[in-house]
Amino acid sequence: MNERLESTPGTATPQGHPGGSKVGRPKGPDRIARTVRLLEEHDRRLAAEVEHQGLSQQYLIELALGEYFKRLDRQRRRMQGTGEMQADPSSRS
Repeated sequence: MNERLESTPGTATPQGHPGGSKVGRPKGPDRIARTVRLLEEHDRRLAAEVEHQGLSQQYLIELALGEYFKRLDRQRRRMQGTGEMQADPSSRS
């Protein structure tokens, strides 16, 4: 009988991995699944950059969000120093 299909308590799972864990990369940070709609132009550009740079969509989107959040933080710190209020970006026309 194939040993990989046999499993005894406290040993390997039927897949042959101790405790059922996957072999490979270590687990990354926890992530939240989101569904968003992109403008067609942004989707085409994202697909082109993924192909050109060889990076994943997730990596590029997280990189862009990280840069955006840093910029917002800098703007907020500047505004706090001057006492000005920031405009709501959703109110732009």
